[in-house]
Amino acid sequence: KSYVDARLEFFDAGTDIALIDQAEAKAKQIQTQLWNLTAQITQHERSAVTTSFVYALNEVIDLQTERAAALRNTIPKIVYWIMLLITCIGLGSLAFSWGSGTGTGRRSLSLLVFLFVSAFTLIRDLDRPREGTITSNQEPMRALQRSWRK
Repeated sequence: KSYVDARLEFFDAGTDIALIDQAEAKAKQIQTQLWNLTAQITQHERSAVTTSFVYALNEVIDLQTERAAALRNTIPKIVYWIMLLITCIGLGSLAFSWGSGTGTGRRSLSLLVFLFVSAFTLIRDLDRPREGTITSNQEPMRALQRSWRK
């Protein structure tokens, strides 16, 4: 139960680094306790059940490590600046061709601006799962937490 609480605290911390670190430390402490207990049990009992439990616990720890890494490893700011430069060059080229009479018109320019802004926003939103409109759904974890409190 406390591990589920720690996982939800990790997500609910939002962008507050101190709260994220605190929740992550709490989860790691629980993981260590679980791993130590598992090591003690497996010294005396080696059955299919204990093997399955060790595998499942290892998966939980691995998934948490991947999840924490994914939240911390974001796209570098230089990539956003390069995307902005490419966007400006593309829009400038289209505006130049439109201004010189060889372009396709305002609709094309407006559509291209919309597409560039949409792509840029989507990339930024996907890169930061704690912010924006696209976030990680924690409802399965919350449902598990509610079921244990009954």
